[in-house]
Amino acid sequence: KMATASRDEARKLQSLPHSERKAILYAVADALGDHKDTLLKANAIDLENAEKDETSIQLVSRLKLTDSKLATLSAGIRQIADQSDPLGVVKAKREVADGLTLSQITVPIGVLMIIFESRPDSMPQISALALAS
Repeated sequence: KMATASRDEARKLQSLPHSERKAILYAVADALGDHKDTLLKANAIDLENAEKDETSIQLVSRLKLTDSKLATLSAGIRQIADQSDPLGVVKAKREVADGLTLSQITVPIGVLMIIFESRPDSMPQISALALAS
């Protein structure tokens, strides 16, 4: 059920024009700054729990969000938004037979399943790339 629902929602995103996908990415970038305090407070709780659970220092280090990390994330998402539309770009084209042309054209990524550990900054980055395409 969840996979089918994900596919259906992905198709809705895929049909959005580049201008709308760009606006969504800017909204995500803005939200990171607008909700910075809430994000950092939630992250502090995550860090406390990681220490209580005796999580390795390397994982705890990657888990930590800072003002700087959030600003970098926001800037990176804006850079993705400012790129040209990656969809529908003809990468290669050749005639394979009389009247039959083979084209390599960029298409949306589709549904992603992501497994990551102790990387809260991964989700906005991956989501931005998926939204852009």
